[in-house]
Amino acid sequence: MSNRKVSSFTVRFFWPLMLCLGLGLGLMALVGALVFKALGKKSAAALVSGVVSEVIMVVGYFGYAGLLLGKGIGAAASIPGNLVQAAMGLVIGFVLLKVMQKTRIAEKI
Repeated sequence: MSNRKVSSFTVRFFWPLMLCLGLGLGLMALVGALVFKALGKKSAAALVSGVVSEVIMVVGYFGYAGLLLGKGIGAAASIPGNLVQAAMGLVIGFVLLKVMQKTRIAEKI
């Protein structure tokens, strides 16, 4: 058994980050799936559910940086980068959805 002490970095940043990521990703998936199902599983439903999920992501990142990292309102500086990440996720996800629909790969899985 090791006598190593847990570093303060691990305690202050790593574990809270993992907890926030896990809760945030779970919330994004749950809300996105519920919106997608409620809107009828169409292409427009995929876009709307993606936008809703990405809003949760951006707000979650802002909350993590502002509250847990102690950056306060300065965490708003990360919002533009997170919006770019969200937009790319939406575009790539929508293209992959269309490819999967066209090739019927989802039915084979």
